[in-house]
Amino acid sequence: MAGASAFIDKHFLSRQIDIQETLVLKNPKRLLTALMVRQNKPKPVSRILAETGRLSNYAMFRVGVFSGETMLAEGGHVFFF
Repeated sequence: MAGASAFIDKHFLSRQIDIQETLVLKNPKRLLTALMVRQNKPKPVSRILAETGRLSNYAMFRVGVFSGETMLAEGGHVFFF
């Protein structure tokens, strides 16, 4: 296992690339949905995990994307009103 980890670190994680420039996805949720359907898994659903300041000028939300009970991704955003 240590050898695989060293390989990943040396050949992939050590590179300084901008993923957002390299991987341009026009509709990532549609792509993820198609992938989950192809793998016979439940379609992805977004759920709010946490929020604060909903009625303020600086609302913050943390959202998870789930397929069934498995969380696939998590992200957050601050909204300035």
